[in-house]
Formats: sequence, C-alpha cells, structure tokens
Amino acid sequence: MKKFEGKTVIVTGAGKNIGKQISLDFASQGANVVVCDYNEDNANQTVAEIEALGVSAMAAVCDVRDREKVFEYVNAVRCRNANTFILSGLSISEAAYRCGFENMSYFSKTFKKYVGKLPSKVGRNNKNTAINSD
Repeated sequence: MKKFEGKTVIVTGAGKNIGKQISLDFASQGANVVVCDYNEDNANQTVAEIEALGVSAMAAVCDVRDREKVFEYVNAVRCRNANTFILSGLSISEAAYRCGFENMSYFSKTFKKYVGKLPSKVGRNNKNTAINSD
C-alpha cells in the first residue's frame, strides 16, 4: 500500500512549478489530488498527468486570494468523498466524520448544497450522483 492511498489532498498553485511537482509527488504515493490553480489550462494539464499515474484528480480553478472560493472547493471535495463513502455502505455519521464534519446538521446542509440531496436520500440505486461545485 502506498503512503497516501485512499487519501485526498488539495494542492494550491498546482498548475505549474513547485505546486505541480507536489501534486505529482502525492499522486505517485497514491493520493487523489485536487489541483487548484487560477489558470484552467495549467490545472487541466496537471490533472491529465496525475490521471496518467492511475489515480483520481480534479481541477479546481481558484485564486487562493479568494478565501471563500477556497472554502467552497474544500467543502465540495469533502462532500464528494462523503458521497462515495455513503454509496459504499458506510453510515452517514461515519462518512461525515471521516470527511472532517463533526456537526451533523452542518454536514447535511453542506452535503445538500454540493450533492443536490440530503445524505439520507443517497441510495444504492443512485451511484452516479454528481457533485455541484458552483
């Protein structure tokens, strides 16, 4: 097992230079990577290189000077991971806890914002639930 297998990391400035290399290093250790960069083309190029390593990656076009936008992406990733955990059979509370949510009311509200439904409505017959990061 690789050191970061099953973990998700968010790397800012990941479209080029040091941030890109950090993203690739995490990916080579098995981490799923959220590539944050203000330049969409650079972010997408890094995502393509990470996916070529056989791990999951997503681009998040974001200027880290916009604090609220960064929080939006972090919560979108947390909810995406919670959705995956719930679909795999984990209880809602365990999925929330594993994704860093300690308050179930806040988790439910945040989850609904990004997934489009309450966690209790995520079912086994709905494996293609999309994540809304807008």
